[in-house]
Amino acid sequence: GAFGAARRAPEAFRFDPNTASVEDLCRLGFSERQAESIDNYRKKGGRFRRKSDFAKSYVVSEEAFRRLEPFIDIPLLDQNRADSAAFDALPGIGGYFARQMVLHRSRLGGYSDPRQLLEIYHFTQEKLDAIADLITLDTAAVRPYSLWTLPADSLRLHPAIRTYATALSIVFFREHNPRSEWTVPALQQAGILTPDQARSLSLCKIQRPCGGLRLAKTQTLRATYSISRKILLYLHNCGVMPPHHLPAKDLLSGSFQGAERFGQMSLPRPKNF
Repeated sequence: GAFGAARRAPEAFRFDPNTASVEDLCRLGFSERQAESIDNYRKKGGRFRRKSDFAKSYVVSEEAFRRLEPFIDIPLLDQNRADSAAFDALPGIGGYFARQMVLHRSRLGGYSDPRQLLEIYHFTQEKLDAIADLITLDTAAVRPYSLWTLPADSLRLHPAIRTYATALSIVFFREHNPRSEWTVPALQQAGILTPDQARSLSLCKIQRPCGGLRLAKTQTLRATYSISRKILLYLHNCGVMPPHHLPAKDLLSGSFQGAERFGQMSLPRPKNF
């Protein structure tokens, strides 16, 4: 054959059975025919996802697999780098979920936790368990989400926030609470986030609050306009955030005039208020 008729002594070195050349497979102890059989399998679209897949190849004997198993190195698929074709190749994923995995990653600004895949519609725990040993997650390039600085128009684009009403409530919460209270659990306690929304946001890498709240302004505002968390819940659940005759910029600016105008409004009593 091309690599000599004499069988050479088998070598041992780290290799990926999906990319190792025919020559390298021969160096590992396979005959030229066996190596070409493995290569033909790959050329037809076959892939060894796990070490056990390589062991199932009819040209890989039990003895050869035991000898080579410690050297098999099949790279894991990075959840933040893979394209839809790579996701599609995972067992049980298919084209639809592959596209959704890429789309959800884009909306999140990058995955921070493998469990964020479960936020995709119909992506089950069983589906995640089936690929858990085939994927990895590098979060180094994921920028922390600016939950505490983004305006409402930007916040509403996050998959866990979704609506302008919720986004506006978060901004309102920031304007009327000290920085020490800016946490996801506090947003849930205030009735702004549902438990599912809070759970989803908690999986994200969130930028820590920076910059102090102007306390003097806040104290003055609170002295004339006491906003309770029940009102935040009212604003979120009743869809009057803000009414058409009270511009959002007035309500969110923290201005005395905006607070005063809101305090003079006559609003219907919401349910469970």
